Amino acid sequence: MRPLRWLLGLAATALGCGAISSAFEPVPTARPFRCPPTAPTFRHVPSGEAIFVERLSEFEVVDGGIPTDGGWLLPPSDGGVVVVPVVSALCTSRQVVVEVFGQPLEVQPSQVDFGRVSIGERRALPVRVRNLLDSPMDVSVHCTTPFSVGQPGLQLSSRAEAMLDLSFQPPDAGLVLGKCTFSHAYGTVPLPLSGQGGRGRVSFEPAVVDFGPVALFVGREQTVRREVTARNVGEAPLEGRWAPPPEYAFEPLPSLDAGEARRLSLTFRPTGDIGLRDHVVRSTRSDDTVEGQLRVQADVRVMPPCVRFFAGARVSPTDGGFEGSTQFVNDGVQATQQCLVYSVRGVGIFVHGWDGGTVLLQPGEALPLHLLAVPEFDPADASVTFEISDPNGPFTYPVFVVP
Repeated sequence: MRPLRWLLGLAATALGCGAISSAFEPVPTARPFRCPPTAPTFRHVPSGEAIFVERLSEFEVVDGGIPTDGGWLLPPSDGGVVVVPVVSALCTSRQVVVEVFGQPLEVQPSQVDFGRVSIGERRALPVRVRNLLDSPMDVSVHCTTPFSVGQPGLQLSSRAEAMLDLSFQPPDAGLVLGKCTFSHAYGTVPLPLSGQGGRGRVSFEPAVVDFGPVALFVGREQTVRREVTARNVGEAPLEGRWAPPPEYAFEPLPSLDAGEARRLSLTFRPTGDIGLRDHVVRSTRSDDTVEGQLRVQADVRVMPPCVRFFAGARVSPTDGGFEGSTQFVNDGVQATQQCLVYSVRGVGIFVHGWDGGTVLLQPGEALPLHLLAVPEFDPADASVTFEISDPNGPFTYPVFVVP
């Protein structure tokens, strides 16, 4: 009996000790839990990429989503807005609004045409590149020859944009097609390019500019002006240059598009020897390629003063105003005494019979002129001026009204 009573006492003691020790152990407490925000969450995803929805609590469920680390994956979308409901067992349900892009990188314009460019010349045009994502994007650019890009790589921050210069330098004549490819982590954007290679060629009208006889006076500067039309008859823009010979001053050759024409002023001012001037002036590109040529001539002479005889500027009344005729005569007595008429200008009266060029009058030769005036003509305010090869000129004569 005693062994059984001892065993029962030992068991009771053990149970009492266990109850006492358990009373001193810390009681575990529940972990704190907070519900996720219920406002919609917005994301941006490229088309063709699986839509990822982040799990904010262990009680959330996305219908049709494939569980993955930290959330769910949904099938890709071709574009538009996808609303993903997130259902929670303990909290209020929330929504994730996903904007799906057809392409997360925007390049504008969608194609670039460089137009007509001279062979060997370079033309640059800008394009705008924009990141449509809310995250940074690295972009690399590669262009087919003969197109090129000034900055082959760039990093765009969230929703940022940048400008790039694309260039075209045609090696030959003809149409050139190519492209620039913009590569990023989500794919590529092709940008079609085109351009036309060719040469600019200039023609001049007239092809020979004759400044005519020019009188050289000691101690007096004499200037003769002419005009010429420059026309680009090539298939590409022309940006030429020319260097006039000594004694000439040419208006700079302008940039001309294909088919464009421009009127230019040429000036001749004799400063050297007596005699004939005959020069060929070439229009060249920056690489010295000849695009056209113009011939200029002038005959410089030393001439004595003209022996002048002006019959007088006389007009008579007519039904439509006043009209008259007169002439300027070189009344020289020496066989070598020629006279140059550079211009005839009427003030208050119209003078006809001089076409704007230099007129060389031999001794005794006359330049006939026709005069016209409006009904309100006032002879007191009218005159005719002659610029001639005489160091004492020009000469101005009054106008008289005769019955």
